[in-house]
Amino acid sequence: MYAFLLAIATLGIPNTMSKLVSEKIAVGDRKGAHKIFKTAMFLFTFIGIIFGLGMFFGADYISVNILKNPGVKYTLMALSPAIIFVAMTATIRGYFVGMQNMEEYSKAQILEQIVNSTFSIIFVVMLLGKTPEIMAAGSTLATTLATMTSFFYLLRYYRKNRKDIWADIKASPVVKEESRKKIIKKLISYVIPISFGSVIVTLSSLVDTITVVNCLQQYGYSLEEANVQYGILAGKVETLNALPLSINVAFSVALVPFVATAIAQNRKKDAVDKINFSIKTSGMIALPCAIGLSLMAQPIFNMIFPNASSGAKLLEIQAFMVIFSVIAQTLYGALQGIGKLYVPGICLAIRNCN
Repeated sequence: MYAFLLAIATLGIPNTMSKLVSEKIAVGDRKGAHKIFKTAMFLFTFIGIIFGLGMFFGADYISVNILKNPGVKYTLMALSPAIIFVAMTATIRGYFVGMQNMEEYSKAQILEQIVNSTFSIIFVVMLLGKTPEIMAAGSTLATTLATMTSFFYLLRYYRKNRKDIWADIKASPVVKEESRKKIIKKLISYVIPISFGSVIVTLSSLVDTITVVNCLQQYGYSLEEANVQYGILAGKVETLNALPLSINVAFSVALVPFVATAIAQNRKKDAVDKINFSIKTSGMIALPCAIGLSLMAQPIFNMIFPNASSGAKLLEIQAFMVIFSVIAQTLYGALQGIGKLYVPGICLAIRNCN
């Protein structure tokens, strides 16, 4: 549910920002790029607040009536502020990526994961002896803290470099300025198709969450046993399959501004060469990862989940979809860079409808 609301509220922001900003930078309009950033920060922060408050105050209704799992209420409440900070972080991140500055974005990502992992453990240890629902909420509270840390890191970097940014803006050539209304329309028209694919994927996961747990209960499992079985699929198998995607994500993120810049400057050959290189590299990442996950499924489960190592057979079967998912991830970035914004979403819709 958190991922679904997050997809609607924020997930199209980084690629939208990087595409629009890189197009402005390509023609020397740094003032226009910064105006897009300021307008987007206001717009997406507002949207993030609306969804964050909706999730916090609607946590009881969502957990009881939609998820049919009352214990999830506290986890949803703990996660709700994260939507606001993810929206703001995504805007700054997209601005820097659009200017071809991947270093600070990468540092922020690393810092976020360190904080998330560390405080997940700390909060769970602090809450030992409490109910599983409270311990889960404490663990996910670390996600909110991590998103806050990432945002303030990027905000600090922006403020530190604000003088240099404004110096570049003043030195850039005079270009006809777009109105805020036109920028907002453009942001929304780009965010919707880019977010569409993410919304479809998370909606599919949400449907799985509801139907799988309910079906297992209909076949005689208790709610607790059903949660355990679904946890094997979502918490173990899908998490491990997502690791190669997280390694490859840099190619997808970097392709959007590079391809958009090359197209804006009419350097089509450079765009094609970069796309071909990224696809080949993604294949080199995906193939050994898929083979390794499939062949070593049981030893991996024994090492990572020593006290609950069931589910390796599922990983053996699902591991090979990693090859297609990783290469598709790179292709989606390329397609968004050249302006084919709806194609990735349509592809993901077809995949998840099956």
